[in-house]
Parts: sequence; C-alpha cells; structure tokens
Amino acid sequence: MNEEQNIVCKNCQLPLTGIYCSECGEKRITAEDKSIISIFADFLNAFTNLDNKFLRSIGALCFKPGVLSLAYSEGPRSKYTKPLSLFLIANVLLFFSEVSGVFDTPLFHQLNTFNYSEYAESLVCEKINLRGVSLEEYTQEYQKVSGNYAKTLIILVIPIFAFFTMLLNWRKDKYFVDHFVFSMHTFTYLILFVMLFVMYLIALIAGLFKLPYLMRFLKDPYALPLILFFLLIYLYFSIKKNYPSKKKYKVVLKSILLAFSLLLSVQFYRGVLFFVTFYFT
Repeated sequence: MNEEQNIVCKNCQLPLTGIYCSECGEKRITAEDKSIISIFADFLNAFTNLDNKFLRSIGALCFKPGVLSLAYSEGPRSKYTKPLSLFLIANVLLFFSEVSGVFDTPLFHQLNTFNYSEYAESLVCEKINLRGVSLEEYTQEYQKVSGNYAKTLIILVIPIFAFFTMLLNWRKDKYFVDHFVFSMHTFTYLILFVMLFVMYLIALIAGLFKLPYLMRFLKDPYALPLILFFLLIYLYFSIKKNYPSKKKYKVVLKSILLAFSLLLSVQFYRGVLFFVTFYFT
C-alpha cells in the first residue's frame, strides 16, 4: 500500500492514483507496456486514429464546407486533423502532382498580362542578353524553377485572404486566428478537391475521350474560372456556417467579395512568384 502511495508521475511529479495521471494525463509504465505486442498495438492505434481523423476531416472539408473552421473556433477540435497539418499534407500532395492551377503562371503571361509585366519584361531581356541565351531557352529554365516555387509559396496568400475575411466579417467574438484558419481551410479545399480531384478528373476525361482542349483548364489563366466556380460554392456554405446571417443576400454578397479578394491575393502572389523565380534563375 505504501509503495503505491509513493509512485509519482514521471512527467509532473505529482502522486499517481491510477494508471493515468489526473493532472497531465501521462500513463504509468507497467510491465505490459514493455512487451513487443504493446509496441505494435500502439502503432496500430496511432495509425487508426490518424486515418480516422484525416478521412473525417477530408469528408467534412469537401462535403460539409465550414464545419472544420467552426469546430476549430468553437469545438470540438479533437475529432479533426489540425488545420496546419491538413494544409501541409495537401501542399505535399500538390508538390508531387502535375497540376498547378492558377499558382504557376507561365512566363509569357508574367511578361504580358499584369501591371508589373513591362518591368518584368525589361528584367528578363536584360538577363538573357547578358547570358547570351534565347527567350525560349530561358523560358524553359524559368518554368522548371517556377513550378517548384509555385507550390511552396501558396501559403503567402493565406494571411492576405484572412485579412479580407476579417474585414468582411468583423465580429468581437472572432479573433484573427479564426479568420486565418477559415482561410487555411479554404485553400486546403482548393488544393485537395479542386486541383487534385476535379482537375485530375478533367485530365482523365480529356484522355479517355480525346478532348485535348480540356487540358487548357488545368493551367493558368484558364484554370481561374473553374477554381472560382467551386470557390463560390464553398464560400457560400462556409460563410453561412461560420458567419451566419438571417439575410441570404448578405451571404451571397460576402461570397462574391471574398472570391474577388482571392483574385487580388493571387495577383500579389503572382508578382512574388515572378521575382523569386527570376532571382533564382
């Protein structure tokens, strides 16, 4: 009996009254925990929990817009994968995919479409003249490097989008981190559902039925209307759940304005992508 009373938690040093510490939750190590079977049991349990959380999160993200963001803001959080973890998983999958959507703007459009295009063109002309290479040769090098940075710099758009979300949904009971998580879930949805599911489905249909013109919708700027279509649907239901309003037209208006703010965010992102890629090529 005295021996049981002298056992303390190895983590917080408080007396243990059972298998788990009532203060920090640390489990008391027993002889059973040092068996080979327990190692495999822990592994199986961790894998199963991760798998269930991840699948539940993907299902909610794609088919119940706004549920994940609301759960993070008000609870329960433990049922779902954490927002940053989910976004990073999506980003890794995107990195190893062939799809880039609006996030990898070709050099041709960088030099001819945007407000900074004239300045960008002068920089490129100066560089290829110094190197003694053609524009075609430099374009190949640029696109190779740009494709890698395009998928890693996406995170720059999230705080900008979160700022617009905060402005359109100003509430005292919401912190900036709530808007940031809302934005992170929005971009995770765009990556996983639109860019990695819908766009691959389009590519599959184009290949099966020999419709090569559909492939243009997989790259910037033609991918933008497709992305905006699914984004508006997601934003409507997500805003309705996280920033409820009795008047539906307000939800619709906010969805349109937020979609427009995404265009502004992506415009900024394109500029950053060009200058970063230009610097490293």
